[in-house]
Amino acid sequence: MEQISDAEKDNNFGSYLRELRMEKGWSINEAGERLGVSANYISMIERGVRNPTNKFVEKIAKLYDVDEEIIYGLLGRISDAVLKSIEESDTLRKIAIYVSGLSKEQKKQFEEKVLKVYKEFTEEHL
Repeated sequence: MEQISDAEKDNNFGSYLRELRMEKGWSINEAGERLGVSANYISMIERGVRNPTNKFVEKIAKLYDVDEEIIYGLLGRISDAVLKSIEESDTLRKIAIYVSGLSKEQKKQFEEKVLKVYKEFTEEHL
């Protein structure tokens, strides 16, 4: 399993991008050249002044060979690919239909179970 860096744990994309760049031994100028943007833009992202566009996230993921979903997660976003898979998921549709028929108390119990599963998953994998 891939190790999660400190920047990822802190949920700080700028620090994570800086870590990736430093691991490659690249200056901000070199990273900017490779990504087709200015060093100033890279610096602003690393300092948390700017957030990258989705298109730029794709470039970063490709250049540094990292999963786009890690980047989207650090940015507090959901990728278009994940949104599309959610929309097309038969399992989620079935869950939505099931939940819609529950009483208010049952919905609360269901929500608590989902959150428990999520918490256990993140503790185990992140």
